[in-house]
Amino acid sequence: MNQTYPSLPDFDELMHLAQADPERLNELQRQINEQCISQASHPRSAWKLQKLIMQISKIKKSYRHPILVCDQLYILMQDVILL
Repeated sequence: MNQTYPSLPDFDELMHLAQADPERLNELQRQINEQCISQASHPRSAWKLQKLIMQISKIKKSYRHPILVCDQLYILMQDVILL
C-alpha cells in the first residue's frame, strides 16, 4: 500500500509559528496527527498512535523547560522502540 504523508512547512516557517503563533502551530500538529492516525494500516496501529500522542501531550504539559520536555520525550521514544 502506497501511503502519502502530510507535508510540513519548512523549518523557518515552523520556527516563526512557534514564536509568533503557537496556537496555530498546535493546530497544525493536531491536524497532522489526525491524518497519520486515519492513515494507519490497522486499527491497533491507530490506537497505538493515539496513545503515543496522548503521552507526548502529557509530557509537554508537565514540563515547562524545553530541554526537560526534550529529555522526557527522548526517554519515551526509547521506551516505545524497545517495546
